[in-house]
Amino acid sequence: MGSALGRKLMSSTKTRYRSPLITDVSAARWLLLLILIASVYFFHSFLVPVLAATVMAVASWSIRQRLVHGLGLGKTLSAAAMILTILCVIVVPMSIALFYAVEEVRAWLYWALEVNVTGAPTPGWMLRIPRSAIGSTSNGRPSSASPARSDI
Repeated sequence: MGSALGRKLMSSTKTRYRSPLITDVSAARWLLLLILIASVYFFHSFLVPVLAATVMAVASWSIRQRLVHGLGLGKTLSAAAMILTILCVIVVPMSIALFYAVEEVRAWLYWALEVNVTGAPTPGWMLRIPRSAIGSTSNGRPSSASPARSDI
């Protein structure tokens, strides 16, 4: 009798297996998605430089191959030659253009400040516009030479 009672107690105390609310695979996918979103958030400012470097690397790869295999310069010397070439062809002219652009903006700002204080004369092309083409006198009223339309 004791064994039957023991079996009955054991069967009633057994817990049933319940599926978890969030499975391991689901949690791993959500964590992977969060890591991907965080990496995009933190590294989005590096995207444009990385893409520019990728374009330059792909565009100059055939030249590098010719330097390595055609001239027999080796990997290190051809890499140094490519860096110097890119500096001379791209970086130096863009730096010069940027310098001139900054100088032009500075001169334009000084001119704009001066015109704001002292005023500017009317441009010559505006003075050469015939008054009849404008259709009014200098005071802004319609000229008396232009007849009034009665059919309006």
